[in-house]
Amino acid sequence: KMAELNDPTPWRLLESAAALHHTTDDTTAEESLGVLLKLSLWGNKADGAYKQVKDSIRGTHATLDIDDAYLLADDSAAVIQHLAAHPTKPVHFINDNCGTEILLDLALADHLLTHSHAVWNQYRFYFELPDDVRATLATAGLVISKGDANYRRFLGDRLWPATTPLSTAAPFFPTSFVALRTMKSDPVVGIAREVEAKLNVEDPLWRINGKRGVIQAVLRE
Repeated sequence: KMAELNDPTPWRLLESAAALHHTTDDTTAEESLGVLLKLSLWGNKADGAYKQVKDSIRGTHATLDIDDAYLLADDSAAVIQHLAAHPTKPVHFINDNCGTEILLDLALADHLLTHSHAVWNQYRFYFELPDDVRATLATAGLVISKGDANYRRFLGDRLWPATTPLSTAAPFFPTSFVALRTMKSDPVVGIAREVEAKLNVEDPLWRINGKRGVIQAVLRE
């Protein structure tokens, strides 16, 4: 990761994200937040799990393709409305990797407060959260969960039918949450039946090749 940060690529990407902070009205601020959510999502391409995916964002003209055509689910608008309706509640951000990816996460969160806990480095699922972690997260207005591994924590790393609603697969989470995930493994939910059928024909590796992603939320009043 240190070598990665010595490359100009992450800093170019951070500059493009930082430019979104110069907003003049609420409408523009909401639009910028939507773009920042997607930059944070696609920053997950830099984690190195798949070299081909990571190499796709390197180079002199580094950029992140945030074309909505690659988003299989997008609850961004609902998340932005939820945050606007709960302006005084804290937001907890569960991060995934350092290096390029954390720079884009920090662009999304102006003030990221770190609360360490051994559970985040253990192979445990969200339905197994210790009571103290569950109690902390329950106070949040929203939890942002980042990355493929953290997404699988919601699903118990099980192969649910892809059409299963996320709220059905993860009813146990203690508060509202949004999952930002670049797809690099098989488990997935919340995908329309016709979308799944089309992708199975057009791109048999759609679940694992890192080309697609989801922004999926379960929002509670």
